[in-house]
Amino acid sequence: MHWKTLEKMLSNSCPPGYRQSKPRDRPKIGPFEERIRQILRDDLKNPKKQRHTAKRIWERMRDEEGYSGGYSSVKQIVRKIQQTNQEVFMPLKHLPGEAQVDFGFALVNISNRLEKVPFFVMALPCPFGKAA
Repeated sequence: MHWKTLEKMLSNSCPPGYRQSKPRDRPKIGPFEERIRQILRDDLKNPKKQRHTAKRIWERMRDEEGYSGGYSSVKQIVRKIQQTNQEVFMPLKHLPGEAQVDFGFALVNISNRLEKVPFFVMALPCPFGKAA
């Protein structure tokens, strides 16, 4: 083990891990990344069953664009793009006695006339069986 590595390990309570200073160059796939992004953007208009797979994108890039790189490089780019475009949800934990409140408007039929009426909603989202 190199002495600098040991010095890093002793100076931190948790190992800092490897930190890449700049992204690696991708000489083969780099020029085609924007084209792959465009194919995936266009696919959002299609039904799920008709969207391109990473393999189909690789075949198109090879046949139509002259891409000479491997399938795994295309697959990594597709995975990276799809992960950055996903929505993220955080689970909420509610303790007994906590409430969620919201205000809104609804169309209500009053005497055969639709009127916009304000409303107030309060929910006690404590899960069943968890109350004290």
